[in-house]
Amino acid sequence: MPFRRHFSALLVLVGLLISGGTCLRADDPGWLAPVQRLADWLDASEPNRPFVQTHLELVSKGSRSLGFSNLHAHLTVRVPDRLHLTSGTNRTRVEFGRHGNKLWLWEPALKRWTQSRLPDGADPIGFPVAGTLLGWASKGCETETFKPVAIQGEPCTPYRVRPGPLAKEYLGTADFTLNLWIQGRSQLPLAARWQDPAASTDLTAWLRRVRVSQALNEVHWAERSPGGIRTEDVPLDVLRQRLPRAYLFVALELSALPPPN
Repeated sequence: MPFRRHFSALLVLVGLLISGGTCLRADDPGWLAPVQRLADWLDASEPNRPFVQTHLELVSKGSRSLGFSNLHAHLTVRVPDRLHLTSGTNRTRVEFGRHGNKLWLWEPALKRWTQSRLPDGADPIGFPVAGTLLGWASKGCETETFKPVAIQGEPCTPYRVRPGPLAKEYLGTADFTLNLWIQGRSQLPLAARWQDPAASTDLTAWLRRVRVSQALNEVHWAERSPGGIRTEDVPLDVLRQRLPRAYLFVALELSALPPPN
């Protein structure tokens, strides 16, 4: 079952369980405010959303269904229709982008530039989260708060979230555990860890160097097809098959392209 289907309040953000933490209380909803803040930036129904940039690290442990072990990438997104994801350097670099209904993939090692178009009426990029859902989550989930700790020099408050009976029924899952590290300075998730034993999923995501801005040079979004490289126009299914699995995972989570039929 996709990560998004499990817990639609979260984009990607996910970290390690703090070992040796001391539980303070089991009813603290303090993890909801940072999630709501992220959701506000990625709600396509709201006008004038900012650009959000971050260095994204995804690491899966024993998650064969995800098809990747780790990803270090730079992610820039602005709802409703702009996304740029890039990782690697020089010939190992891979870039994927969406600008409006146009998708493109650049693979320097293969000297291959692939582009495709989304159908009219394609879903906007975003991650809408209703306030009522977050209010329900605070009641439908069991939360533990731990004493603040330093993660790579950053003071963080760890939270552990588990679904109660109503949440399990709504999400259609037997059980899962979500561990969040909320930074004291930015009040944003530094990391979290999503564990679902039934689906053999153990996914950790880190958000580093988060930057939020209302303005970003339009050159950032331009398709930079190198000179002398033939542009290959392909159906959407072909481009989807060529995307690295980790890129596909992020794109599907953000609705940057529709899921396969």
